[in-house]
Amino acid sequence: MEQENIAEDSQDHEVNDQESNAELETENESLETDGDEQPEEGQEELDDDSEEIEFNDKKFKLPKDIAEGVKSMRKDYTEKTMAVADQRKALEERTQFFEQFSSEAAQLKAISNQLVEFKQLDWNTLFQNDSTLANQLQRKEKELIDQRTELMQTVAHKDQLMKQERQQELAKSIESSEAVLRREIKGWSPDLERKLQDFAIDTFGFSAADVKASKADPRIYKLIHKAFLGDQLSKKQTSKPKPEGGGTVTVLKGKGAVTSKNPAQMSDAEYLKWRSKGY
Repeated sequence: MEQENIAEDSQDHEVNDQESNAELETENESLETDGDEQPEEGQEELDDDSEEIEFNDKKFKLPKDIAEGVKSMRKDYTEKTMAVADQRKALEERTQFFEQFSSEAAQLKAISNQLVEFKQLDWNTLFQNDSTLANQLQRKEKELIDQRTELMQTVAHKDQLMKQERQQELAKSIESSEAVLRREIKGWSPDLERKLQDFAIDTFGFSAADVKASKADPRIYKLIHKAFLGDQLSKKQTSKPKPEGGGTVTVLKGKGAVTSKNPAQMSDAEYLKWRSKGY
């Protein structure tokens, strides 16, 4: 009996051990599952909202919106820096061009003056007295003539380039001025522009070329426009109407004195006084 009881107890312990082991395995599986658990439905994973940029040889990790702003500022700065560099280069090239042109023009003038002196030489007497010196001077004169011919071509070419550049700049200025005049002068049109040009020519004595070229500065045309409007208003105010049938109107003169006169026959002072009475 004792052996049977011992056997039963042993079996009970084995069953208990198996149950305990099963419980431990279940708990371990549960823990492992919890570790790998995915977010619940409706819960979103937060993305890494940052970006790494390099600035002044250093790397920074910034939020994407700030990083985009920094990159935009850097791009704008780079473009402006390049634009300033291009402008400086163009200015240097233009300055060098004008310096060369001035130097070549001065050299051309000096050579022309020397050739005038050569023309004043008495070549016959010079050959009779010193043929060697005369030959040397003739060679020198030919060299100067060749130099002058080359310089004349160079100077003429550069002068043409400068004229073309001025014409292009004038055309750009006139185009910009046109936009200003359309914006600031009511009713601006080709017809009004023609009237202003005719007015400036007839009233102020400008030449047609000067008036057209002055459009490069919109301020000048705005002044002409104001003068034109003032002139038109003045003409309207000083014009004297002629009543139908040659009738007369009553005009008050002095103290209580009354007289009748055709407006067309009034003086300027009488006409203005008549108008001030509401006629």
